[in-house]
Amino acid sequence: MPTKPPLPIFVLRRGLPRVAAKLAAGRPVAVAYFGGSITQADGYRVGTTAWLRERFPKSKITEISAGIGGTGSDLGTFRLENDVLRHKPDLMFVEFAVNDAGEGHDVRAAIEGIVRRTMRDVPGCDIAFVYTLSKQQLGPLGSQTLPAASRLHEPVAEHYGLPSINVALDAARQLERGELKWEDFAGDACHPTPRGHGLYTKTMAAALAEAFAAPAVPKARGAKAPAKTRLPKPLTSAPWQEGRMITIDPKRHRFEGWSYRPLVNRGGWECFDGVLESDSVDPAHEVAVDFRGSAVGLYFSVGPDSGNVLWSVDDGPFTPARLVDKYAKMFVRPSYKMLIQGLKPGKHRLRLRVAPRREPGLKGRWVRIAHVLCR
Repeated sequence: MPTKPPLPIFVLRRGLPRVAAKLAAGRPVAVAYFGGSITQADGYRVGTTAWLRERFPKSKITEISAGIGGTGSDLGTFRLENDVLRHKPDLMFVEFAVNDAGEGHDVRAAIEGIVRRTMRDVPGCDIAFVYTLSKQQLGPLGSQTLPAASRLHEPVAEHYGLPSINVALDAARQLERGELKWEDFAGDACHPTPRGHGLYTKTMAAALAEAFAAPAVPKARGAKAPAKTRLPKPLTSAPWQEGRMITIDPKRHRFEGWSYRPLVNRGGWECFDGVLESDSVDPAHEVAVDFRGSAVGLYFSVGPDSGNVLWSVDDGPFTPARLVDKYAKMFVRPSYKMLIQGLKPGKHRLRLRVAPRREPGLKGRWVRIAHVLCR
């Protein structure tokens, strides 16, 4: 059997022409890091921003930290506008290659939706994919094969001409050669140690240095963003590019038996401005939220005293939905769940109640909702 050619550590494709031109001119640049816990950590994200600031001292580099642990590109389609696009980034790194391997959603539709929404709403923003490493990916990478999630991301990168930076590869090859032990690279199955993040940063710097050294692009693709970006035909039949988060606003959403608790939004796992909460199982204590779309879900806080919900759409029967998971006993963190997809597009009403049955091993049945997700 012929040997497979080695995987490239990065593929530049059309490169990063807009942000390269701005940096070369010493203009201010905002850089967004959009992903999961590996991006949330003060690791390669901080290192890459530091490299950019050192390499381009005349440019004011603003970092947009938009990583949330335990989340994939599916939630990303909903939080993209609030967490990234409203800040008008000039460059966005998208890192969901580890979490997308286990989320069980249409990865290609989600990742393409993120790309198309960004190209449409912030047409001056360059985009690059970042592929990080988990222990279970060592086998495929050792045989020169992209792991499952990256294999779904890569055709999207190719279709839109986006760079993909496989920061996993250098670490995987050092591990394979015996130059690096897993415990020196990561503290668990995927979260890098400072040394591991240093390897990621080194690969990011090498890819960016080559991208920024690429030949000058035509003026039409220069630093000044065009008024509109012409999107190519979608790669998937229905990319998820219209995700929205309906914020629970205490001035507009007031429901008997539920109260609004404000929070300090620090990003990461503390990413909510507030939550609408209740532990009342009185059927009269109900939340009702109108939305438009064909799918609806919840973005909520879960922890050791959490419970589950009963939900109904358009006066249909109430259906139980489990919000807690195996991690609820250990952490207070944001989580999300789609309740129903495939509705007739248009206006609908979601109704919610606290489920009366208490989850074994947990201390309560509190439900804490930050946003309703709709698409």
